[in-house]
Amino acid sequence: MTLAACSTTPEPGAGDESVSIAFVSPQKAGDSGPIDDMIAALDRLKSDYDATTKYVELSDPSTYESTLRNLAQAGTDYVVTAFPGMQQPLQAVAPEFPDTNFLLIFGDKFDPELPNARSVSYDVYQAMYVSGIAAANATTSGKIGYIGGAPQPPLNANYHAFSDGAKSVDPSITVIGAFVGSFDDAAKGRDVAASMIAEGVDVIQTDAAAASLGVITAGQTGGILVIADSSGEVAAQYPETVVGTTFLKFGDSLYQQISTALDGSFESGYVTSGLADGIVGLNLSDAFLNGTSPKAAAIKGIVDQLTKAVDDVSSGAVTVTFDPSGI
Repeated sequence: MTLAACSTTPEPGAGDESVSIAFVSPQKAGDSGPIDDMIAALDRLKSDYDATTKYVELSDPSTYESTLRNLAQAGTDYVVTAFPGMQQPLQAVAPEFPDTNFLLIFGDKFDPELPNARSVSYDVYQAMYVSGIAAANATTSGKIGYIGGAPQPPLNANYHAFSDGAKSVDPSITVIGAFVGSFDDAAKGRDVAASMIAEGVDVIQTDAAAASLGVITAGQTGGILVIADSSGEVAAQYPETVVGTTFLKFGDSLYQQISTALDGSFESGYVTSGLADGIVGLNLSDAFLNGTSPKAAAIKGIVDQLTKAVDDVSSGAVTVTFDPSGI
């Protein structure tokens, strides 16, 4: 059950058979989340536009800049990458290759602006506010938690919005926040979650990509609920634990940005996407709602409340503050 505004994906056009697209990932594939989603979008672009595509996975930040440069030197038409760690490498390389178009998914504004680069940011914190409302209604201990991958302004804002959403339901709720220190280490995610559970937290919101899988397994072991940032597949795998997912449709966004350019022209600059366009939202798990968890009835009972919250935030009737200060 998706609680988000509707969005549409452009229909594929004829495209240029010779177009080349590379996706450079600073995180590992196999996360059942953003990286896998964007790889799938790359495959869709290959199929729909008969494009030549390449996936490059990086583990060493010292290679970020050289990898982008090598792809541009090879004549790649569109170089796509993601996340804040790629911002400065892209900023450094793009001016050297005016004939290559660069797309940064989940980035900030370029300073100075680049005529051949586009950055897309996402108001995920809006979905986290709605998730906080769900968590507040699901807790029985009065303690809920947020576990992010690493301290970054957008993730800090996600924590604060999650807390604000919960406290809009019950100001007395305790919200504990923590970071794993990694987006890949599921073992560390499990340990952080186990510590929270020991403190009495009974609902956790994850925001740590592949490390979130460790939080989910700790939640299953500890008998608590999790609102995940992973895929719907993970929700189906843990029907008694995962209430739903706060989603950012990384793949749809990547596909939308590149297909729009291929069907028309590439536009540089900076754009944001949030609840109103359906790229960001909260998806309640049908497996959970229809399962045997004693909390399922409580979540079913607040669907209308959550839907109203989505509508209110999307319309501006409720303003969610973007607060990048640390936890």
